[in-house]
Amino acid sequence: RRIIGLVFAEPPSLTQVQQALLAYSENNDAVTSARFARVTPESERAARWTRDPNDSVPTARLAFDLSDEAVELERSKAIIHELAGNAYICLSRTPKALPLAIGETFHGTLQLCCFTRLKDLSDEQLQRRWFDDHTDIALETQSTLGYYQNRVIESSAPPFDGIVEEYFPPEASDSTEHFFAAVGDPHRLKQHIDRLTNSSQRFIDLSVSPVIHLTDTRLI
Repeated sequence: RRIIGLVFAEPPSLTQVQQALLAYSENNDAVTSARFARVTPESERAARWTRDPNDSVPTARLAFDLSDEAVELERSKAIIHELAGNAYICLSRTPKALPLAIGETFHGTLQLCCFTRLKDLSDEQLQRRWFDDHTDIALETQSTLGYYQNRVIESSAPPFDGIVEEYFPPEASDSTEHFFAAVGDPHRLKQHIDRLTNSSQRFIDLSVSPVIHLTDTRLI
């Protein structure tokens, strides 16, 4: 399981998050990873990809990966709430991991998509269309360097059904061709956009799902 905290107001600083995690992580090996993503001048290069249909785009994201959920779930929620975030408990899958060392900031952007499923789509249908049918299409049509799928099983407000974390190289920030892995090939570019859009529309309500690019740093 992964616990994701989303901030929708003024985000905490990197220093504030580091201080909040300091005592939390000391002599504690149940937390295998903690990453904090926020808007920076580098991520603002990717502002063209931002979508905010309902004034619900997050300003920051904190993610915990736990080896012992029973011990750390409530403490993780408390850290998130302390930092003015809303907690989302997720069933997570990692088709393509992005290795980051502790203290390392990713040189590129994290695309965070918090989506609402199509009306009347069951949990089983959502998981099949997203985890099974969509995964290869997402990886084949984009310049994705890391891909994390988080199906929300306990939602805060605003409610979301899924949180997608995709990592892109710096060149994709302001280049459609680089983003869709079709540099110098207009035909391939159109094919990739069409394949990705058609697949996404099978389970995501794109009209109400916010997207933003952030800069991600691993803290634990």
